[in-house]
Amino acid sequence: MSIIDEYNSHIITTGCSFTNFGTTWSDYLDMSLVKYKNEKIHNIGYKGNSNDIILRGVITYVDKLLKEGKNIDCVLIQLTTMERKFMINNGYWEMSPPAQNFLKSSWNSWFMPLNEGFSNNLNFWKTYWKDIHSDELHFFNLLENIFTVQNYLKLHNIKYKMFCGWDLFTDSSGKEIFSKIDKYENINNILLKDKFNHCEAYPNNSHGRATSDFGIPQLWDLIDWNNWWFFENEKIKYGGITEWSQYNLDQHEWYQDNLHPSYNAHEKFAKEIIIPLINK
Repeated sequence: MSIIDEYNSHIITTGCSFTNFGTTWSDYLDMSLVKYKNEKIHNIGYKGNSNDIILRGVITYVDKLLKEGKNIDCVLIQLTTMERKFMINNGYWEMSPPAQNFLKSSWNSWFMPLNEGFSNNLNFWKTYWKDIHSDELHFFNLLENIFTVQNYLKLHNIKYKMFCGWDLFTDSSGKEIFSKIDKYENINNILLKDKFNHCEAYPNNSHGRATSDFGIPQLWDLIDWNNWWFFENEKIKYGGITEWSQYNLDQHEWYQDNLHPSYNAHEKFAKEIIIPLINK
């Protein structure tokens, strides 16, 4: 006996605290849809998320709804800082302390304390960040996860859009993204796919094992960038919510604290960016 769904369709939103912390664009989207559509919003984002949690979680949650016979309208995915990694340590999943406590990376971020509210095995993560991690590997893993989610959603003919909380795809090291005074500029930053374009395997550098070339350049070209939203102008490329807020709102409306978009920014972002994306 099938269960009748009380909703016409379902929308999944996910991300970090830019998506699920207080009232965000996802909540304003929910309020707007209630007015004229019988759609259910599933916000599976969480503060302190890493990109690997965000992207892996999309697949399993979509799979759950599909098995329940739900009609999925679209999936909206907001990516977050590269400071965090979620991986198995001695058989248990564990969130890393922020990378900035161990190294200087290609990504700028706000100050993030060593424990950041998580229970971590600090010795394990110190070894990881210092001896195993590289920015190139971190970026390669991100592209792999994006590609996996992209293909899964396309396989099931599910509409989706991905976007960033802030600049994720240029080398922002040494730059101030979250200034309360100056608008961030990255138009002259090198794209990370170009900074890391040497990171590819082919027969001559793998003792013949890589019989087909693969690496960051190849993965980048496999991403369907038409299913991404970026804020761009003469000073910004590959921008996210933060850059959009800085260039579209008055300065006092940029943040609600030191980095999170203001409630007004979230409301306008939902109305001016997200809803039109859904309706395309």
